[in-house]
Amino acid sequence: MRSTAEWRTGRIPAAKHIPLNRLQASSAGIRKDRPVIAAVCQSGARSAVAVRQLADRGYDVYSLTGGMNGLRRSGELTPKPLTV
Repeated sequence: MRSTAEWRTGRIPAAKHIPLNRLQASSAGIRKDRPVIAAVCQSGARSAVAVRQLADRGYDVYSLTGGMNGLRRSGELTPKPLTV
């Protein structure tokens, strides 16, 4: 759900990058047979929007409370920077 610039500052390992403004067009490529989809943005606001959109289409989806900022503050996960 994050912008490309945000994605480059760090990401959760194995995460797939789909900015919120491309979710409508990209959701067709998201598999529904996966048990859980976690939507993550910088603070949690955009991922909440994405969760509503995906849940309305039948996906099992959750938003990461606090987003990447919350992860960084908690120390539970250090996001992996994108290497180019």
